[in-house]
Amino acid sequence: MSVLRGKRHISGRGASFREKNAAPGPACQASCHHQQGVGNNMEQHHANSILRLAQVLEITGLGRSTIYDLIRRGEFPSSRQLGRRAVGWISSEIFQWVASRNISRKGG
Repeated sequence: MSVLRGKRHISGRGASFREKNAAPGPACQASCHHQQGVGNNMEQHHANSILRLAQVLEITGLGRSTIYDLIRRGEFPSSRQLGRRAVGWISSEIFQWVASRNISRKGG
């Protein structure tokens, strides 16, 4: 997907996750979040879409080494091999993990 922002054409590597996902792509269906105006991260991803590392980091708020440490300890969903040098995570597994965390607010 590529997006035109001002005079800068954003595509592929080097573009941030937000920039690459700012506009709907041609593959969006009628049920996609772009048409519905949904702002919730969990609802923006189709049930079994594949998330790349940058997306997992953004969703969980964790760092790369923490993610891989939790995977090694069996406390985080494992990545799936997408290609020789690419891995991804099933979005429903990531959102289930986030929902299962007992997160408390600071100061309260």
